[in-house]
Amino acid sequence: MNKKIIILLLSIILIGMGYLVYQEMHPNNETITSVDNIDTTASTIDYEKEEVIFDEEGKVTINLSEVNDVYNITSTGVYYFTGTLNNGYIKVNTTQNVEIILDNVTITNNSGPCIYIENANNTYIKLIGENTLTDGENYTGFTDVDACIFSKDDLIIYGEGTLNIKANYQDGIVSKDDLTIENGVFNIYSKDDAIRGKDSVVIENGTFNIEALSDGIKSTNDTDTDKGNILIINGTFNIKCNHDAIQSENNLEIDNGVFNITTNNGAKTVSTYRGMDGNSTKTTESSKAIKAVGDILIKNGTFDINSYDDAIHSDDAININGGEFKISTSDDGIHADNSITINNGTINITNSYEGIEANYIIINDGNIKLVARDDGINVSGGADSSGFGGRGRTTNTSSNNKLVINGGNIYVNSTGDGLDANGSIYLTGGIVYVDGPTDNGNASLDYDGSFEITGGTIVAAGSSGMMQNATNSNQGTVLIYFSNTITGGTSIKIGDISYTPSKNFNCILISSNTLKVGNTYDIMVNENKYESITLSNTITSIGNGSMVNGMGRGGRGRY
Repeated sequence: MNKKIIILLLSIILIGMGYLVYQEMHPNNETITSVDNIDTTASTIDYEKEEVIFDEEGKVTINLSEVNDVYNITSTGVYYFTGTLNNGYIKVNTTQNVEIILDNVTITNNSGPCIYIENANNTYIKLIGENTLTDGENYTGFTDVDACIFSKDDLIIYGEGTLNIKANYQDGIVSKDDLTIENGVFNIYSKDDAIRGKDSVVIENGTFNIEALSDGIKSTNDTDTDKGNILIINGTFNIKCNHDAIQSENNLEIDNGVFNITTNNGAKTVSTYRGMDGNSTKTTESSKAIKAVGDILIKNGTFDINSYDDAIHSDDAININGGEFKISTSDDGIHADNSITINNGTINITNSYEGIEANYIIINDGNIKLVARDDGINVSGGADSSGFGGRGRTTNTSSNNKLVINGGNIYVNSTGDGLDANGSIYLTGGIVYVDGPTDNGNASLDYDGSFEITGGTIVAAGSSGMMQNATNSNQGTVLIYFSNTITGGTSIKIGDISYTPSKNFNCILISSNTLKVGNTYDIMVNENKYESITLSNTITSIGNGSMVNGMGRGGRGRY
């Protein structure tokens, strides 16, 4: 093949190697450097681009207005098409390379595809001007052909022109091998999928306006471990679909681009989707925005997602290295059955059931703001029931489930638990604010194992019923239980740390390296002195709460 994708499966490495730069910048913080049997590295897709140059001096020029029914291409060469074909199609049947140039062409086929590549080595379609293809609602005389442009072999579409496709039968563009698209403007309406490549889909630049009654862009090879990948390098994607917008049967990589995605008419209300008990009333069809059975690697890009199902979903690992994300979803904002690593980016999840969920979550940097009807950031210890059924690297036990925050600016507003780990939580750096639940069945901080603080700042406010303090800390950490509920909008300050929770709360945890053992601090409520405390230990609890250091009732003071 002249154009191919080579999957470079990265070797399993210690997570600490990924943090060397961070440790150099933060030498006083102890980063978490290893987790048993967990590989959080998302596979990259190496695209080897090879050019094929045709001798256009010997091109064959065809006016489609003079063609009846079918124009057959049976040998290699350049075929330059103009004009209008009212009821017919272009057919390719050769073992060699073919280039088709569409220059302001209109093709309508009432009973089949507009371009059918039955056999070829590689077929190249070059777009010039504005071209329009429309197929029929039913195909006659074709076997296993289901797209307006259908190729059984490698298909490469390129050029600066426009391609309008109205796929009345099923799909818009299909390759049963590798599909590559470079540049161009694509306006596609499809009864089923808009763009589908079996072995791979590679898109480099271009503008895609897609309305699909099923999936937007997808790969389908689920049997070969090195195939079924999707690679997107730049481009603008406006996708409105009933099911998945971008879906890979293996790995998915996005290097840049602008993505405006709506699936199944967007996020629904609680009553029409999933309530606080976690029970789902959604349809069985997947309606995710960005989905992969394998890894998802996002290096950059701008994403505006309004999804009925998970916004970003992987059955394995998700790595986000940058980008701007605005997410509204009826289900999870970012979900991976195995791990999520966020190295940078701006993530704003305005509506979700759970904001970020995986067995293992590590946040190294970035600006994250999320609103969740249930848990904000959830280390779950299990696969999402709305996923593919799971094809992750490991089966995690509670001891392997970890939330690790090494850096970044994080804000969580949750109705359920704010930071929830069916395992342990580690804070080594960054700034974290949590506006947690107002009911005593949940807490701003909830973990099964331990909560260890070696750096960073955290302020977590909410209900006191299930609230937990840190188990280990090398800096001042104070958990205050108040005897009465304090109205949201009331400021709390200790030392130089101040915060104004947006919701009612009756307890608050504050941890910072500016809080020193042996010092006395005033607790200020709306700039009024509430109490003076002296930190005798790195971990202090004040007042009466049902959970202190993860177990029992304790504390002191009159709050």
